[in-house]
Amino acid sequence: MKFGLIDGFADAKYWRSILGGLLCAAITVAFPIISMTKGALKNINLLSWDERILINLAIVFGAITAGAAYKTVSRFPQPVIEKKKRPTNLKEVIAWAKAIVETHKAFLLLQATVLLNTAAAVLCKRISMMQIGRSGDVELVVSTVGLIIFAYGGLLLGLSVIYRPLKATEKVVEATHGHAGGNGSGNGGNNGKSNGNGKDPGHSANETKAALSKPLPLVQYPELSAWLVIIASISLVENAWMPLLSLPGILVGMKWYLAGKAATAQFAGDGEELDVSTARWKIVPYVY
Repeated sequence: MKFGLIDGFADAKYWRSILGGLLCAAITVAFPIISMTKGALKNINLLSWDERILINLAIVFGAITAGAAYKTVSRFPQPVIEKKKRPTNLKEVIAWAKAIVETHKAFLLLQATVLLNTAAAVLCKRISMMQIGRSGDVELVVSTVGLIIFAYGGLLLGLSVIYRPLKATEKVVEATHGHAGGNGSGNGGNNGKSNGNGKDPGHSANETKAALSKPLPLVQYPELSAWLVIIASISLVENAWMPLLSLPGILVGMKWYLAGKAATAQFAGDGEELDVSTARWKIVPYVY
């Protein structure tokens, strides 16, 4: 008998997912910090204490989030993927690369945004320009607050990538149960017949009332909210206010992205499009 923990360690895709999270964290956070610090590649102690903590937090949260996301999504039925032949010439390789970029366009843009904002914050610190506080005490407080906010953003990101698929799973189960009772007719009951639609009106009313009684989530896309928190916190860790000015522009870019994509996600095996979540706000409460 195999235990779940053993199966998890034997899952190659799980470890590839964790490795991907480590690489993304190292490239987007660690790389600009280390590359802009003279001699840091030879001696990591040249980095300030807050930068070393930030890099460690980023790598840990990157691995945890990637692994948790894979384990959550792996619960869904695997789609049937047609086997495609490997590219044999340069034209096919270019077409394959374009398809990969198009599929992961939003993720690549987001990672590039985090990298550029991190590089801008580090540069401001290195040249001692556009700093929030110039005294050592103020810088200590700002950096500490930034690390706390970064940890909160990492937790929010990890929980959101788990919560959204799990909520979609519940909707798949509800849709499946609805289809199972959709056209049934039986011999039970007093007259040997059931309703034509196979549903109990009283039971349906109770389910609807229970669903309406649940509080709506505050934000529909908490993972995007988490990325805004992470980007802002990195600027605070580096004690730089200039990269914070990019947050409204990033929010507008996220709004354009959401406006151009469907509001539903396909999770059911029968091809139905199911609404993943309903909330009062999309990314930032009282703003958008």
